[in-house]
Amino acid sequence: MTDPGRDPRRPAAPVVMGKLPAGDTGGERRPRRWWPDSLFGQMVCVLLGGLLAAQLLTSTIWFDIRQREAMEIPARLVAARTAHAMRVIEAIPPDDAAARAAALAALRQRDFDLELVSRAEGSPYASGLSVPLALRVDTQSLLIRAIEASLGRPVLLQLAEADLQDGYDDEAGLLALFGNEPLVAYLQYDVALAHGGWLRVSAKQEQAWSTRAPVSHFVDYFLRIYVVRMVILAAIALLVVRMLTRPLNRLARAAEALGKDIRRPSLPVRGPLEVRRAASAFNVMQRRLMDTLAERTRFLAAVSHDLRSPITRMRLRMEWLEPGATRDKLYDDLAQMEALVDATLDYVRTDETQKPVQRIDVDSLVDSLCSDMQDMGHDVVRSGTSREPFLGYPLSLRRCLQNLAHNAVRYGGRARIEIEDDGRELRISVHDDGPGVPAELLQRIKEPFFRAESSRNAQTGGHGLGLSIAQAVAEAHGGRLELDNRPEGGLSASLVLPRA
Repeated sequence: MTDPGRDPRRPAAPVVMGKLPAGDTGGERRPRRWWPDSLFGQMVCVLLGGLLAAQLLTSTIWFDIRQREAMEIPARLVAARTAHAMRVIEAIPPDDAAARAAALAALRQRDFDLELVSRAEGSPYASGLSVPLALRVDTQSLLIRAIEASLGRPVLLQLAEADLQDGYDDEAGLLALFGNEPLVAYLQYDVALAHGGWLRVSAKQEQAWSTRAPVSHFVDYFLRIYVVRMVILAAIALLVVRMLTRPLNRLARAAEALGKDIRRPSLPVRGPLEVRRAASAFNVMQRRLMDTLAERTRFLAAVSHDLRSPITRMRLRMEWLEPGATRDKLYDDLAQMEALVDATLDYVRTDETQKPVQRIDVDSLVDSLCSDMQDMGHDVVRSGTSREPFLGYPLSLRRCLQNLAHNAVRYGGRARIEIEDDGRELRISVHDDGPGVPAELLQRIKEPFFRAESSRNAQTGGHGLGLSIAQAVAEAHGGRLELDNRPEGGLSASLVLPRA
């Protein structure tokens, strides 16, 4: 029943099992537009984003390899020229400065300069514009191994500079490493001679030409490593995520269906451990709700049934009263009590276990209802037809339509029942010509024992259970009850039933 202390100007939105009132988001913040709303989309984005980030980090290895390749070929060529120069100079006695100077002049070239120095400069931590420290150390080791292999003896070498540049003498960045133009290596180092002293080498050496341009290597790498691999990984991620989220979707659908039919079959307990535990807990919750509702139903049915006995005794005792206004008023009070008990039992029966669904000829059912009400002197007509029989509960569906038609006749004088069927939904609308219902009460009048009529007279306002029963029947069929005020006046109560 309604709370008499509640402010009627602030109606409370009805709460239907499994649903929130319109406009209520449950306190949850809406996700950002660029971020998927579903768990499936979020998991796919996380997996693909993680794979892409890991692939980008792994690609730095290939970038380092490309740098080493770009430096290795020029370093080997310069090392070979250095070993040849060392053999020529070491063949000349150290005290023959003129001969050594002449040999140096003969060995010098435009991109290969030689100079005799007394001490070495530089270290393994030599400078370089675009070459990292690890590559500079590797370059020094490569020069030493190449010269030692050519001379057949160990040598001492100090690297002073190692740098990679493009054809425009600029720092060789990422794009230059994958360009078609060969890179240029600038090397400067001091190598110890066999008879004392050091030979300073300043060389500029281009890469050797390749039959395949570096950019083609990059395209091949990008296609095979990024495009093909990411497509394969994306397909695997979609498959795996869908397999993992399918039990959650099944649980969500079961929770939504529970609000419409609490006696639906239990949820299968299968899948990963966490999903099995959630399904088991859901089934336990469903059984407890069913037990609670069954206990409430038995209690209300027992109380309503037991009230019939004292009502009957009171009728018998009133027969001993003298005829008059007092006895007539008592008879009216008992009639209202008996009508309230009948309405309560009728409402309780909507929660009872339904019989198996049957194929219902909706047109015949509505025609039968119209004929019965016409025999009672009411103005009730039908329009429209259904396409095919509807699967549902005949007694409950008739009770629902009967309540809607009685309300239309009570408040509007007549009822017009309209049937619309588009193959997906069956809509049965009951229109009246009454005063309608205030917009703020359209949802509240579906609550049990709530009446939009301000008086407490059951003859004019009913008991407040007719629309509640209709709402329960609609939900039992997976549908809904829609109430709208008609523009031309009156109320339109539509029972919308899905055919799926």
